[in-house]
Amino acid sequence: MAKKEKKARDPAKQALIREMIAMYKPETMADVQSILRDMFSSTIEEMLHAELDSELGYQKHDQGPKETTNRRNGSYPKTVHGELGDMEISVPRDREGEYEPVAVPKGTSDVSELERKVLKGKGAFPNKQAAMKILYLRTMDIMKKWANPISNWGITRGKLDLLWGAGWDA
Repeated sequence: MAKKEKKARDPAKQALIREMIAMYKPETMADVQSILRDMFSSTIEEMLHAELDSELGYQKHDQGPKETTNRRNGSYPKTVHGELGDMEISVPRDREGEYEPVAVPKGTSDVSELERKVLKGKGAFPNKQAAMKILYLRTMDIMKKWANPISNWGITRGKLDLLWGAGWDA
């Protein structure tokens, strides 16, 4: 029987995962879930901002001429519930009230299905590194489908930089 060839691991990603573990010092799966919850809530917020960018047709802080009179109008806090636990997110809004979030629709507080899509049903991870890799890879897959590139990574970008280094393509 032919032996499966083992894929080489990306040393840069491995080093960043080790750095992330050293920074957060997770000791239990609950600690890993807390890290994932923090990253996931930031990812949801970035998805919502990207949706609003697409809806309005321009990115935040864009100084050029706009095709619409509708503008951003701050955000409101929302508590969502998922398999990773409760998360407080900031949902952006527009002045004319036309923006209807798709990632977390109005009136919805359960994000379990979105979590499952992002994590691809991986409820039990063989180790901490596997959980972080899956979250990163699924986020990169989702980003490819967005109409506009992310205009402001904010917190998510910083956390992903810590995990996978400034050399990853965003």
